[in-house]
Amino acid sequence: MQHELRQPIDGHLEESLQTLCSLGAPSGHEDLIVRTLFDHFVGRGFSPEVDRLGQVSVTILGTDPEANRTMVSAHLDQLGLVVDNTREDGCAKVVRLGG
Repeated sequence: MQHELRQPIDGHLEESLQTLCSLGAPSGHEDLIVRTLFDHFVGRGFSPEVDRLGQVSVTILGTDPEANRTMVSAHLDQLGLVVDNTREDGCAKVVRLGG
């Protein structure tokens, strides 16, 4: 669903990004960040959508119908590593978590 931008993006961008970046979201375990991002948009009057893969999308219309369109995309998950083994020399062997 498309929404017209009724207010400028709030001045709390840095705080919002810090909150989102501090949430643990290793590959395959992104539910918390998906819910947080969804609620963030709803709290600002938008109608985000979440597809079956957990991707969040929202359309924000500007005030100038002739202006160029911009798409912003970002990964919600983080690179996850799990310690698989500890070698005799004390080094940890890690394996990638998720895809």
